[in-house]
Amino acid sequence: MKQKGGAFPMLPILLMIDEITQEDERELLRRLFFTYAPKMKLLAQSILKNEADAEDALHDTFLLVIRYRKKFVQADEIEIKRLLVIYSRSVCFNRLRREKRMRAHIIPEAPMDADDGLHPAADIPDTDADPTRLLLTKEQADVLRRAIDRLPSPAREIVWLRYYAGHTNVEIGALLGIKPSTVGSTLRRSLAKIQNETEAYFVER
Repeated sequence: MKQKGGAFPMLPILLMIDEITQEDERELLRRLFFTYAPKMKLLAQSILKNEADAEDALHDTFLLVIRYRKKFVQADEIEIKRLLVIYSRSVCFNRLRREKRMRAHIIPEAPMDADDGLHPAADIPDTDADPTRLLLTKEQADVLRRAIDRLPSPAREIVWLRYYAGHTNVEIGALLGIKPSTVGSTLRRSLAKIQNETEAYFVER
């Protein structure tokens, strides 16, 4: 898992794990990292077709694992493997869907279905995109990310969990201790606010 020049891109994750005060959680996360990270990277690379993107996806996946580590502490090994696969696939396919949405210059509408899960492979973007559009995509992603960061809590977390981490409204409700209907209404208000804030930028493009 080393990059060129000997850098170890997952070092921040290990440092975050080492800062966890609960010993059983810390040791479990270290075991999960050293046991499953190589396989998770291979899974990510098989979906994203790019090693650098796979490294980023692995990093984002372990951020989720750390954040929701209570689920793993309470799970047996079979459930742990299932959760790791779900988290990995969610992160990867959301990266692909997000890239496609950015290319289309749109902000996704809040889903009406509270449990629609992952979209099929039809959402995977073309691989022969114009490099100029790819650069614009990164700029657009930054604009959207800043707009999301300006949302108050828990709206910011709800948008992140839904569109960046790939959780359904039901899962988000369970994670945050709120009703799925509240998740849906918060998403609709938040996306309307994001669209209002970024509309001028996208109209000019």
